[in-house]
Amino acid sequence: MLLNSQCYFFNVKKTLHRFFMDICSRNFNGFMLQKTEIVICLGSSCFARGNKHLVQLVKTYLADRQLTHKVIFKGKHCFGNCESGPAIEIDQRRYNNITSETIVEILDKALATKI
Repeated sequence: MLLNSQCYFFNVKKTLHRFFMDICSRNFNGFMLQKTEIVICLGSSCFARGNKHLVQLVKTYLADRQLTHKVIFKGKHCFGNCESGPAIEIDQRRYNNITSETIVEILDKALATKI
């Protein structure tokens, strides 16, 4: 059984949580921040050509630069362009023949405004 003071505390806590979540999801002009979407191909061809390793590189890149909350990073079964893999899409722009050497450069350019 909750006392009135405990109920009040939980309601205040919930209200503050919503308020801070709302503030954190907006920039200083009051507009919603747009998350960058990174989709990596996890089809068998791209996976065999190195996307398994690239997944870890992207995760490390985002964590090191504290961008995980600004980016949606997910995999997709197949982009249907197997001969040009490994492939990655950043905000619907596709990059093909990605290597561990080129992924950082691509992410730097694509996420320059987020850093």
